[in-house]
Amino acid sequence: ASDDASDDSADPLLKGVDLKELLKPQGCKVRLYVTRGIGLAAMDAGFLGRPGKSDPYLHVELGKKTVFDDREHFIQDATDVDLYQCVEVATELPGDSRLVVELRDHDDIGFGPDDLIGRTAIDLEDRWFLDRWRAIGRDQRSDKLGAMRFDVKPLERRGLYAATSSTAQGTLECWLDILTPAEASAFPADDIALPPSLKAEVRVVIWKARDMVNMDTITNMNDLYVKCWMEDGESQCTDIHWRARRGKGSFNWRMKFDVELGHNTKVMKFPYLHIQAWDQDVVKWNDLIAEAVVDLGRYLKKCYHHRRAITLFQGLGGVRQIGKRYNNKSAGPAASSDETGTTVANPMVAAANTDDDDAAQNHHGDDDDDAPHDEESGLLPPASAVPTPRQEADRRLLEARRRELRLREERQDRKKAKKKPPTPDTKKKKETGVCWRFLGTCWRCCCGGRGKEVEATGADTKEEQDRDEADEDTEAFVAQFKEMTGWGDTDPRDSSWLYLDRLDHETGVRGPGGPAR
Repeated sequence: ASDDASDDSADPLLKGVDLKELLKPQGCKVRLYVTRGIGLAAMDAGFLGRPGKSDPYLHVELGKKTVFDDREHFIQDATDVDLYQCVEVATELPGDSRLVVELRDHDDIGFGPDDLIGRTAIDLEDRWFLDRWRAIGRDQRSDKLGAMRFDVKPLERRGLYAATSSTAQGTLECWLDILTPAEASAFPADDIALPPSLKAEVRVVIWKARDMVNMDTITNMNDLYVKCWMEDGESQCTDIHWRARRGKGSFNWRMKFDVELGHNTKVMKFPYLHIQAWDQDVVKWNDLIAEAVVDLGRYLKKCYHHRRAITLFQGLGGVRQIGKRYNNKSAGPAASSDETGTTVANPMVAAANTDDDDAAQNHHGDDDDDAPHDEESGLLPPASAVPTPRQEADRRLLEARRRELRLREERQDRKKAKKKPPTPDTKKKKETGVCWRFLGTCWRCCCGGRGKEVEATGADTKEEQDRDEADEDTEAFVAQFKEMTGWGDTDPRDSSWLYLDRLDHETGVRGPGGPAR
């Protein structure tokens, strides 16, 4: 009778089913991989017009036995959740074969059981005893050391249902493996856990502003300040530059925003930095002058994957260090750009856990990430964030600075050309204080032989050399001070102008409102 039942032509419903295995239970290992819950029903009511949310967690039962409960790690206020968990269960088939997967809503009050969002049931026997299902993905099995992989089963999207509604309460994304004990020992479970999140800091320095539209028509000035915030975060403001004339303002103000980087975290979904320039008014409301939005998405991803600080606009701005003594000294307070995020109206993403900085830089081994002109590396500003209405003026200013530096170098080269190597007589003169060759006509100098040494070698006196070096150091200090404070036409290092725009409410057209640095 069993031979007749196993014939495919006898019963189409039993096609591909091994009836002999149905009569004897055998041990097996069930692996349920759950990735996401999508579009879950809101079990908690919303307030003040906000939509309701749920606090979902995963609960799995096999027959009447609970095999997995993740109540302690519920996800707060979400309807789309990333679970990425593997539930492994040992059982016998035939036997308890109804695997029930539930998503429940965590309740803090504790007066009753947690609410059921939805459940889905999987019959393990229907799959285990069907040869066609067991053969799926067998051609992609890999037993190579270091790349071992069991049969690749298809990803399923199963609807979640509850007794209170006839419609789906969401979707569960998962796949299922059933292995024999020998296969389970040969093929370890896949690690699908997400990498840990990273606590990071977005640092923004607002140096100065220019060409801002004057909102006070009577005084033709602004009480200027800048406001910044990350998407769905608290805002921060600079101090107020009172009575800012000709659209110029100076702030030198740093802001720090704490963010959490990870897979589908809030800041990774909405990686936008908002920057607004405002005019402070005492009597009436404040006036919005202009605004801009900077997309930090790719920079946040690079910081998260490489575990290192990413500086925007690196290599832009700044002044060249001048003076021999100045170059041999430390860079001073402005040298803290790598530590404090010295950026100008531009963000710096800095990982909070920087103890393993060297190891983090080699995490992926991408050498081209350090290319100074690679826009994808985060070293240049995004093109969309820097329009060019003042590009010609900036170019002229840059050329003037380069000409000034070139003239200083030429002047220094001429001074060096005058200095000739000392002759033996001058060396002897320095030891004795007497110029032996021109001793008779050396009365014009206060010290013996010094006047003829100057005439013979063309070198400056020691006082003139000290004065030149002091002038060079003074120029370098002034340039460094201007760079550090943002005064004048000096642009701080690792900085770039960010052009803001404003909405004309009469025409509905957005126009330039002025750049900020």
